[in-house]
Formats: sequence, structure tokens, C-alpha cells
Amino acid sequence: MKYRSAAFLLFLAIFLTSCATGGDGVVTTADTDVTTSDSETDTETTAAVTEKKEGQVFGVEDIVFESRPVTVASCAGAVYARIYVLQDGRFFCAWPQIDSGKRAMKGCFSSDEGKTWTTPKVLFYGEDQTKTLANVDIIQLDDGEILVAYRSNDPDIPKTPSDFYSSIRIQSSKDGGETFQPHSLVRELQEHNVKSSVGLWEPCFGYLNGRLTCFYAIGMSVYENPKIASTDISVWDSETRTWSIADYESNDGKNTRKNGMPIWNSLSSGGYYCSVETNRYKNDRGNVLLPYLLYSPDGISWVDVSCAYFPESHKVYCGAPYCVELPDGRLAICFQTDEDTIDTPFSEDYTIKLVLSKKGVAVKDLHSTDFTEACSPLKTTPGCTQSWPGMFIHNRYLYIYCGTKTPNGKIIMTKAKLPQ
Repeated sequence: MKYRSAAFLLFLAIFLTSCATGGDGVVTTADTDVTTSDSETDTETTAAVTEKKEGQVFGVEDIVFESRPVTVASCAGAVYARIYVLQDGRFFCAWPQIDSGKRAMKGCFSSDEGKTWTTPKVLFYGEDQTKTLANVDIIQLDDGEILVAYRSNDPDIPKTPSDFYSSIRIQSSKDGGETFQPHSLVRELQEHNVKSSVGLWEPCFGYLNGRLTCFYAIGMSVYENPKIASTDISVWDSETRTWSIADYESNDGKNTRKNGMPIWNSLSSGGYYCSVETNRYKNDRGNVLLPYLLYSPDGISWVDVSCAYFPESHKVYCGAPYCVELPDGRLAICFQTDEDTIDTPFSEDYTIKLVLSKKGVAVKDLHSTDFTEACSPLKTTPGCTQSWPGMFIHNRYLYIYCGTKTPNGKIIMTKAKLPQ
């Protein structure tokens, strides 16, 4: 009897294995995608299961992104967008776009943490339709007022000495984004007899030493020592309701360098970081732009830190960086690059890549060797351009998004669960 029981168990095991392998000895799953619950108690997220099945990983170290980005909005071309989490928990996305022939800021909202989005609508039109309406940043004040900053410049950058007007402007909403009105003028310039690197660009909001502050890029024609090359800072006075240039200094005093597209914030350990796109390595390496970090202990004195990524090819462009601090103190820096298509003539196939700083290394002490290899967190079809990335953290997830182009313009977003 003992031997018959053993034989039956052996037969049962073989039978069950055959069923699981489809009879040919290869373990299979259903043709449909493997999914799991998205709860905090899951041992594996949907993203992790999908990556194992497809043999690809859209992440680096312990940060793994879901491989199917959500479409935030369809739009014309690869737009420059920003997403912000409002006080009521809604995600708010805004981007500049032509609407019925007029320069406009469009937007949409999500009430389910980015799973679905409202139909895009015009938030406001440019005050002067002869000027550009481009770039964007968002912040919500303690009283609930939403501010949206953008640049409004002459449309053509002069190639020969000419006049050039530029400005950073703000519109505000006091009804949760339903309507917007002109709020303030951060700064405006009317330059004369200038060309090439001119004007004001790419605003970024935050609080510096308790005051509402706006960083923005500036052309070389605007630059004055000892400011950060190609970046300036303005602070808001709530009493006079006006902006003024901040009192700050930098060891980065060579106006032959470019530090554009500033993205900055305070650090949990104290002090501030600022990521920029720099051309300081152009003469030595040939790279037009690379992601670079600055640091300040007090928001006043800014110092150089390090390049966050050196591509193998000296021809490669790595611009438009965006930086956030993770809960464990690491920095995540993403940027757009032509690294994977640099040898393809006339290619505009940019991709978004991301690097992490080494755990336990203070921002002010970082070196280029303290960053991981780059990963591509956003999965799109081959030949689809990704550009103008951004990131934010919400409910233990790191979200990353960008504009895409080819064949149709979209804003897409994905997320990665952060380690406990």
C-alpha cells in the first residue's frame, strides 16, 4: 500500500507539471498580461512582474518604473509641460500650445492620482499675442491660490544685433484652476543691439528661506557678476506685490558658461540644490549640454558641485535636466538626450534618461562617479521623440513625465514605487 501511494503521488506530480507547462516542458502563462494588486502590501508591483516577463527593466537599482505610461493629454508636438499636486490631492498639468491660432496655456486635471485625466482646456491666452507663450511652472500658495509662470518673449531670437524683448509673467487662479487672471510680472527686459544668447527663460518656483522665489534662465547678454552663469533669482514681496532680484552670490563667475533651465528645491538635510544644463565641458569634451548640480547651504552662496552624467560619446547632447530628492536623501536626475541616436543623420529621436546619486553621499560632496548608470524610464515605440521631462513624489511613488512626438504629440507619465 505504501508503494502504491508513492506511485500515485509521483503520477499526480507529473500530471500537474504537464498541465502547467502546456505539455511541452516550457512553463507558460496566459496570453493576457500578468497583473497584481496595487496595494502597499504587495510583494511585487505590476511593473516588476511585467518587467520580468518582458525581459526589460525600466529603472535603476531599487527604482523600477511601470512599463506602460499613462497618456495625460494629446497635444501638438512634444510640449513643455509641468505637473503639480494640488492641496486637494488633484494632479494639475499645464503646457503651452496654439489654440485656434492663438497662443494659450492649456491644462487638465486628475482626481485619481494620474490614472485618468479631464479633457484639456484653455487656462488662459497670452496677454500679448505678438509674443511667445512658452515654458511653464506651477505652485500653490498656502491660501490655495495657484500660480502659473511662463515666458513671453519676442518670437525670433536675433541672429544679428537687434532689439529683443523678454519677460517672465504669472497668472493666478483662486478657484482651483477654473479661471485665471494676470497676477504679476517677475521680470522684463527690453534689450538693444543684442544677438544669440539673450532674454529670460524657463521659470521655476519654490520657497527660499521662507519667501516665494522664482529661478529662471537668462541669456549671456543679461549676465552680471557674481551671479550664477545664465541663471537669475527673483523673490516676491507680498506687501508691495512686486518681484525683485534676490541678493545672492556664486563661485561660478565665468560668463563663458551656461547654466540654463534651473530646477531647484530645499534639501531635507538643510540647504538647497539646483540642477542646470551646462556647456562648461564643450571645449574639453565637445558635449553641447550636460546635466550639472549646484549647491547652497543658505540659498545665498551657491557653489559648483558636479556633472551628473558623462555620456561615452563627446558628441552627445544631454539637456533639460530635472532633479528631485528622494525620501532617503538620494537625488534623481532625468534629462533628454540623443545618446542612442547620435550616429543617425538628422535624427530627432531624443529619449529621457535618469540617474540616481549614491546613497549616503551629501549633495555638496557628490562627484560624477557617485551617480548610477542611466536608465530609460519611459517606454515608447521606436522613433518616438521624448522631451522636456519632469518629476514629482506623491504617496511613496516617484512620478516621471514628458512630452512626446511622432507620430502624434502626447504628454505621458509613469511611476515607480519608492522603497520603504
